[in-house]
Amino acid sequence: MATAPLGQPPVRLSWEMPGCYSDENQRLWKVSRLQFTPSHTAHCRHQVSITVTLCLVDECREGYLSHCLSRLMCLPRRWQKHTLFLYAGTDSRFWRIEEHVRIDEVEQLVLQMEDQIGRSTHSVAKPMHPQ
Repeated sequence: MATAPLGQPPVRLSWEMPGCYSDENQRLWKVSRLQFTPSHTAHCRHQVSITVTLCLVDECREGYLSHCLSRLMCLPRRWQKHTLFLYAGTDSRFWRIEEHVRIDEVEQLVLQMEDQIGRSTHSVAKPMHPQ
């Protein structure tokens, strides 16, 4: 599997339909993985860390992720680039860029929700679709 780093990730990702976003260049990004990981803070608060993998696609079809619609509702309607490595979501959270690569001709962007600016919990992403 060949991996090649890319230039800058999108400046903006806006919701088009559940599981699909468009960037400032009208390119479509589909949610391909969504990982929820329980985490604990120093003050014993229970939180959930979210990691999302988006893949650049030619088209998004209505209803392709209808079986997991409730999981997708935790994602913001829009991400806006905040700093070089962070997006600000309309969910009032920051999302750190974990990875932006091309794997086997598919451009991927991996974002992880931060509990505070500069702090995130790490987890291993799992596919949304059982294989």
